[in-house]
Amino acid sequence: MTKLFKKRNVIVYSELDDAGVNIAENLLKISSWEKEEVNGLEVWLQNTLKAVLLPVETDIVFTDYLENLNPQIFIFISRHSSESGKPSFTVHTPGNWLTNVSHGGKPKSLGVSNPLLQRFFLLKLSETIHPVNVSLEVTHHGPTELKKPVTFIEIGSSPREWRNKSFGEFIAETILEALKKFNYETRGVEKAVGVGGPHYAPKFTDLTLKGEVAIGHIVPRYVLQNLDLKMLEQAIERTHGKTNLFLIDKKGTKRKKEITNKIEELGFDYKFI
Repeated sequence: MTKLFKKRNVIVYSELDDAGVNIAENLLKISSWEKEEVNGLEVWLQNTLKAVLLPVETDIVFTDYLENLNPQIFIFISRHSSESGKPSFTVHTPGNWLTNVSHGGKPKSLGVSNPLLQRFFLLKLSETIHPVNVSLEVTHHGPTELKKPVTFIEIGSSPREWRNKSFGEFIAETILEALKKFNYETRGVEKAVGVGGPHYAPKFTDLTLKGEVAIGHIVPRYVLQNLDLKMLEQAIERTHGKTNLFLIDKKGTKRKKEITNKIEELGFDYKFI
């Protein structure tokens, strides 16, 4: 079964997730897919784009069991929830900076970030005509153990938005355009790990939208006090395409000297933004 996914772009959604189902239905509607059953599992193939649409029965954050698949990349389509309930499109990498695993993954473990794809998604999402907030999010929740790059692209932040067919169609179009045009050889764009700032990472979102940089993992300010050296090292190691650069949100980071000392100890570079 794993041969089916080898070197393909695997798009994962949960059948429990209204936003994921919405986006998946639109993917099937606006592009040509072939249904295939493998070992009792029903998937859809888009051979031109080397894509597989893979439904799962669990919550999408609890999918570390997909670790034996060997695709080119994973794209996770899902809902985003927030207390504000504001309409939004968000992009991020999964991972747990600390030991809490209530939302999937393993403690102190990060997924493989895909900074260039996150940049592509964010730039495309910013073209929306819908009245929504578009942003990167910091690295959070599972799955953390997949061996290939993982990018979440989400609709937020309440059931009304999750089921909005226009929103689902726009996200589906964004994904299909990425699979057609995304280029890992993008030149002139610096890849980096972000440090500091709040959950919705406005500084790193703005920097990415200016086209100057591609951000993968983002360490939020609310974990910095308890962040150890190994997690900073892991953030670099689990960035697809290689980087040795940390960009530090100067206003959004306390204990700057402590953070920069750790980065210097690891032998990596940093800049304040």
